[in-house]
Amino acid sequence: MVQDGRMAQTQNMKDSDSVRSAMRVLRVLEALNAIGTASVTQLHARTELPMSTIVRLLHTLIETGYVRQVSRTAGYAATEQVLRLSDGFQHAERVVAVARGHMDVFTATHKWPLNLQVYDRGAMCPRYFTGSQSPLNGDQHAAATRFRRHPVLTTAHGQVYLGFCTETERALILAMLRKSKRSGNALAHDAQFLAGMLVDVQSHGYAIRAARSEDRVVGFAVPIRHGSGVAATVGLRYYGVSMEPEEAVRGYLPALQELAAAVASVLASEAALSGSMQLPA
Repeated sequence: MVQDGRMAQTQNMKDSDSVRSAMRVLRVLEALNAIGTASVTQLHARTELPMSTIVRLLHTLIETGYVRQVSRTAGYAATEQVLRLSDGFQHAERVVAVARGHMDVFTATHKWPLNLQVYDRGAMCPRYFTGSQSPLNGDQHAAATRFRRHPVLTTAHGQVYLGFCTETERALILAMLRKSKRSGNALAHDAQFLAGMLVDVQSHGYAIRAARSEDRVVGFAVPIRHGSGVAATVGLRYYGVSMEPEEAVRGYLPALQELAAAVASVLASEAALSGSMQLPA
């Protein structure tokens, strides 16, 4: 009986250690999500975990693919593989994996940060942001809100998605938005607004966020096409006082569209290869 009690006590201690380790891993991932890209020192300040523990956890997370080291000076960032912890984001994960390198090169070349978003159940969801690599990042909170859901009809990403998705998907999205009680979806009932917005977006090939007086950062977005629809949207963010919208579009739209086309080409090639590997019925 005494031996059984000791064995049970030992097992309870092991279980407790496992729970504590899991909680520490989650604290590190949550900190990276909040900060975006962080050094060990920043993670220590955020999580209050010992720095030696953070280093050990980071090495484990890198080995398992959930974290990558951006650089020795910038620190560490969560990878798109973190999205595997949520259902329904496998396709978005692949889009991010393909687009990330192109977006990094764009920001290294043109300095302005880019933001990639996907549509999900009535909202646009940011999935990758190059702000940590940009000396011109004017939105210090973008990394912390990269998994926040944004309205479709009042954002450049949402408008360009709606403009280039299939007619069937557009009808379903608008039907969903009309049933929503969120103030940001009220425009779904405005037929005149929707018609004008769609014509404008489809004729220009991009959507630009209408600047408000309180906005410090503005931007425009283009679609990443996939088949007859849209896989994701990618947009450029810039200081509203640095240039007029027409100047921003004139200076960076061609490069942004070239990026979107390059990503779409890879996705199309992968889809074709996947289709050719299917066994005939």
